[in-house]
Amino acid sequence: MPRFWHIVALLSFFLAGHWQFASTAVAESETTEADKAGDEFFEKKIRPLLAANCFSCHGKEKTGGLSLESRAGMLAGGDSGTAVVLGKPNDSRLIQAVKYTDEELQMPPSARMAEQDIALLREWIERGAPWPETK
Repeated sequence: MPRFWHIVALLSFFLAGHWQFASTAVAESETTEADKAGDEFFEKKIRPLLAANCFSCHGKEKTGGLSLESRAGMLAGGDSGTAVVLGKPNDSRLIQAVKYTDEELQMPPSARMAEQDIALLREWIERGAPWPETK
């Protein structure tokens, strides 16, 4: 009988190791898929919005000390503080600015963005503001 329990113990150890490896591989695969989806969302929906509405002032010129041409620049914020709080659109100055809720903070200054565009920015921030690394 001792041999039977020895085999059961080895088999359990072996299966547990494979289970952990398999679950880790699945988690990495899901993360990779989420990263790809976030990158695609940014490239198809967000980058064009930023390019059309923000880059002319918050690009190389960095009006107000804010650059929106890179994730690092966006996260660093500008003279007025952080532009985006990851996962929290309601706490993000970027959303406050595009919604025109503050008379002194309205971006873009030429006209308020469409509601569907603001909704895309909100979703992007909720997702953690994914931004593909430039290669």
